[in-house]
Amino acid sequence: MIRIEYCGYHTHNPDRELIYRPSGTASYLYLLVLSPMNFQFSDRSSVHALPGACILYEPGAYQHYQAEDRFFNSYVHFFCEKTMIEQYNIQLNTLFYPVNTEEIHWLLKKIYQEFLNRQLPYRETIIDLYVRQLLIQTAREQLQKNEPDRQYQNIYHEL
Repeated sequence: MIRIEYCGYHTHNPDRELIYRPSGTASYLYLLVLSPMNFQFSDRSSVHALPGACILYEPGAYQHYQAEDRFFNSYVHFFCEKTMIEQYNIQLNTLFYPVNTEEIHWLLKKIYQEFLNRQLPYRETIIDLYVRQLLIQTAREQLQKNEPDRQYQNIYHEL
């Protein structure tokens, strides 16, 4: 079962705060960028990320990012078996831009709400399901990145 270490929704850190974890964390970190940030990676490459960018860091992965000005994001730190991530072929430690950011943000909000409400029955089960859904949505987004127009082809006749 997936277990949340901690999470945040619409979280503000101090302006221009630097997150620098050369040895990463013990948990997976799913991050949705909500303000422009600069990311550096272990291979010394750097990427300027715009709002809407996402990344899934694996445990122990180098984490180094800083907001250009305002620090604003949503995130979840969680534990799960490595095989769960592998089954979806999710690209780890790499920024990507999902087409459906609202779905991802909604899932992060639901995870956060469940995390805060410790008295809710079946809380652990629903958190597990929401994180699984987040992983599936991420896998879909990463698969579609090479064919961005394909998902809209079915609805053109409706428009």
